[in-house]
Amino acid sequence: QTALRHPNRWHRETALRLLGDHKDSSLVPKLRAILREESGQLALQALWVLNLCGGFGKEVALETLGHENPHVRRWTIRLLGDQREVSEQVAERLADMAEQESDAEVRSQLASCARRLPAQDGLPILGRLVRRKEDVNDPHLPFLVWWGFENHATDLEEILAHFENPENWDGVLPVDDALPQQNLMRRWALSGVQAELEACARLLEFAPDAKNTARLLKGFEKAFEGRSLPPLPESLSSALSKARGKENLSLALRRGDEEAKVKSLVWLRDGKAPIDLRIRLARTLGDIGEVRVVPILLDFVSMGKEKALQQEALLSLQKFTQPEIGKTVVTAFLDLPEELRKGALHLLASRSGWALELVEACVSGKISREVLDPETLAKLHLHDSVALKRRLDEEFSLIVKQTATELDQELSRYRALASEGGGNPKTGEGLYFGQAGCAACHVLFGKGGRIGPDLTPYDRSDLNAMLLAIVRPNAEIREGYEHNILSTKGGRILSGFKIEENPQVVILRGLDGQDHLVPRKQIATFVPAGRSLMPSGLLASLTPDELRHFFAYLASTTPPK
Repeated sequence: QTALRHPNRWHRETALRLLGDHKDSSLVPKLRAILREESGQLALQALWVLNLCGGFGKEVALETLGHENPHVRRWTIRLLGDQREVSEQVAERLADMAEQESDAEVRSQLASCARRLPAQDGLPILGRLVRRKEDVNDPHLPFLVWWGFENHATDLEEILAHFENPENWDGVLPVDDALPQQNLMRRWALSGVQAELEACARLLEFAPDAKNTARLLKGFEKAFEGRSLPPLPESLSSALSKARGKENLSLALRRGDEEAKVKSLVWLRDGKAPIDLRIRLARTLGDIGEVRVVPILLDFVSMGKEKALQQEALLSLQKFTQPEIGKTVVTAFLDLPEELRKGALHLLASRSGWALELVEACVSGKISREVLDPETLAKLHLHDSVALKRRLDEEFSLIVKQTATELDQELSRYRALASEGGGNPKTGEGLYFGQAGCAACHVLFGKGGRIGPDLTPYDRSDLNAMLLAIVRPNAEIREGYEHNILSTKGGRILSGFKIEENPQVVILRGLDGQDHLVPRKQIATFVPAGRSLMPSGLLASLTPDELRHFFAYLASTTPPK
């Protein structure tokens, strides 16, 4: 205790750490005094020791929530969250902080705390945080806020009471372009639970304006992508009808309405109709298995002028089984824009009959054999077709795997080249987006594909880790990017990593970069592939000088100029 009065700060901090081990409650008054007098690290350590000594409670929290040190404020909130309940006065103070707090890390802790508190105390905090415009581009806070709402999603009465107040609809922090109320609508609709479907109806009734009503309808429609609309409670059917004065066309399609089908097919063919409407109709008609849409979608693939519509056609056609789909897509393959060929390849490889059309086209030279990369060949071998297996065995041997020794030698060669330095990052950028093909799957400095992890936040100066990931992609697969194989009862095979799973559907993201939604009732098998989606041998075609440039770009901390 004498050391706590020492002029040297290191002595005071060390004394606090030692006293914390003793958990002596007689220290509480002294620790509270330190908290009032100090503003730096000593104050934070005093808070920690105070908590260990049993002196942290409502009175202390009300003082330290206003402390000038943001770390003290953050840790106060953390400790309150650990208790999982707070007094009414503290709850009000936390909600006020959510509106006024200037430090982003403290706001993050508020969102985390709100998730752990009862809904009646957590929702007012979240309701204020979701309105903080300065956090729109924050990589974490929108997710933390949504996860808070999601954690309270089953407390229907508290959530609905929260959104009964029109002020709580003015959020600005979206997750996947959807605000919390829209994501709640989707979650409740997905569950199929009667009480949650009725909660959807009440949420629609509370929507304060047409813009928010449209968001809710979009969330509801999102819940039924890939499947038909089941019977709904009368309250929800009525609320949906009132929402736009008439039933939403996509929802009418999912309900099986024949008039809506005819109208949709007409609009889909209408080149003057808005492109986003035609894309939505193509997706919905594919989801419900409306066979009359197949010729229209095939026309889009063969003669379409809108890439977005061609891409949607390739996705929707996977829901059907007609043989002419494979023939038409194979014929149109070389005329497709380069960026759509992966989608076409994914479609053709998904069914055995179409896959055989693809293989024969590659054998005859109509399509280059090079398009059948190791990943596609592995998927083709999963089909049960005898004719397909025989043709593959005759014409395409499986890629010979490199031995551990060969991989170690390759790793050593790349390490030596990268260690030499001297590369030009700007030249390497062109290789990253071109010959090496990394940008097809990975974002770096805001540009690239979204199939694999974003490489920007990685420690890319860790040469050994980066090279291991490139040369031996199966050595360590990041959680969330495990490669899965899914087969349906209708003979369709998909591969990719799982981005969403719930009791109704599974969503895989494949090498074509697209999300493939499959209703659970259609799934025959869904198993890990035991390997990475990332192909091996990516750098094999680069010369030593090109490799130096490539590694120089990969290790850059900012985009080259």
